[in-house]
Amino acid sequence: MGRKKKEIAFLHALLVLSIGTLSVIMKRESKKDWLFAYFFNGITNIALDKLVTKNFITYPTRMLPKIFNIHILYDIVLYPTVTVIYNQMTNKNRLAAILYKVCFFKWKMVGLGIIRFSASA
Repeated sequence: MGRKKKEIAFLHALLVLSIGTLSVIMKRESKKDWLFAYFFNGITNIALDKLVTKNFITYPTRMLPKIFNIHILYDIVLYPTVTVIYNQMTNKNRLAAILYKVCFFKWKMVGLGIIRFSASA
């Protein structure tokens, strides 16, 4: 299997995983608040990503490349899902716990980015 096909298969796996995760996290109380946070995050991601992809970057592998210049999977599914999970985890925490958890999430994302970029180099 070629590299491009592996990347597309990985994106499909992330899509399935995210949709499964969404079905679990949206069953919690305050569903209306979580849906609002999810959709607001997705809409702002699209707006910012359109600006960034127009002027600064391109995504070599993305879903629906003939339709979108943005990384639609990340903007609409992955990042809003992680944001809702983070908000649910820190909903009733104090500042110290919130900062600890943001570092927990941040370093995982940085680690995945480093692995991704080192694999492509």
